[in-house]
Amino acid sequence: MAHASSTRPVDTSCRNSSFADEFPSLQRSTLPTGRVEGSVMELNFLAVVVAAVAAFILSGVWYGVFGSQLALLHPAYADSGSLSAKDVIVELARNLVLALVLAWLVDQIGVDDWALAALIGFMLWIGIAVVLLVGSVYHEKVPVKLASIHAGDWLLKLVVIAIIVGVWQ
Repeated sequence: MAHASSTRPVDTSCRNSSFADEFPSLQRSTLPTGRVEGSVMELNFLAVVVAAVAAFILSGVWYGVFGSQLALLHPAYADSGSLSAKDVIVELARNLVLALVLAWLVDQIGVDDWALAALIGFMLWIGIAVVLLVGSVYHEKVPVKLASIHAGDWLLKLVVIAIIVGVWQ
């Protein structure tokens, strides 16, 4: 038996008025900046590029510090030579995508303060990076030390990118 789809509009108002009063930015009718949904997103693309490059540099420093430990933990890191041009392009592209996504998120939330931006980066780290890395340790038997090194890199990236794109608007 096929189910008829409902054409009734979804109620987007908050049912708990104290919640709505405390978090008006979560109401769907208007974004925190006062822009109506569907309006053009305002991103600072220079901030996105700077954040991506900063994350790339910080990752390089992070993995430089832990390079010898990485080489002991996984054969992929045994040849710890310098990055090839292809590696640089791939890593910069990955960081650029991450910075764009975080820029969109902080724009939608209305972040304009470094502490809130850092908190968002931290919460994303817990909710995404840590969850994925714990899964790799549990299911794929990735060494805890290796996952911890990667987790530290993700924490740096997410927090730094969120702060840069959240504050520099």
